[in-house]
Amino acid sequence: MIFDIDFYSETEVSILFESSKPTEYAEEWKNALLLFTIVTLRQLSNLGDHVIAKTIVGLLMDHSTVSQLADGEYQIPDCDVLLRNGFYSFVYPSHLKEAIDNSIISAKVKLVDYRGSGSKAFHATYPPFWLSLKGFGLFGFKVNYYVFHAVAITILFLGKRYSVVPGFKSELLKICNAIGLYYRENNGVQMNQPSIAKNIFTSLGV
Repeated sequence: MIFDIDFYSETEVSILFESSKPTEYAEEWKNALLLFTIVTLRQLSNLGDHVIAKTIVGLLMDHSTVSQLADGEYQIPDCDVLLRNGFYSFVYPSHLKEAIDNSIISAKVKLVDYRGSGSKAFHATYPPFWLSLKGFGLFGFKVNYYVFHAVAITILFLGKRYSVVPGFKSELLKICNAIGLYYRENNGVQMNQPSIAKNIFTSLGV
């Protein structure tokens, strides 16, 4: 399977998903959800304890926001709201939250047609799982911005692509919440994200 997220600018992004064999499931939508879960877990693992990781977790656990994204509406609450979703014990300085709001969350990102590799990109394949990043340089310039919006726009993409699949949105909401819950309960994401993702699927009965 191939899952490419290509940014042509900070606000234009395309997603390419190809469910070629071998696959875990017969249904394409399940394979897409599985790869989304694995990639998101890896991104959270890479971010570690960073406030952006917690902001992404807050997004994933915000039922209303995920539902709106799945319906095609790109509307993200501010950082303070997202952090409160699952991290009441963390108190971040207001200037830090304001910076995240202004430089990352406030952006309106649009899903566009695929037109080749973008200047910034995340390319994933499975199996075996491999995630590569393009265009961020040695020090990962602005990677936090792109990781946050890659997660959000993928939810929108999945909701749009599988809108005709009965019950898909409900499954997407459950998966997003489970990813956030895993991060919160384990204080991060451990190695072997494919195994974690499949365990999440099993526990939810997907």
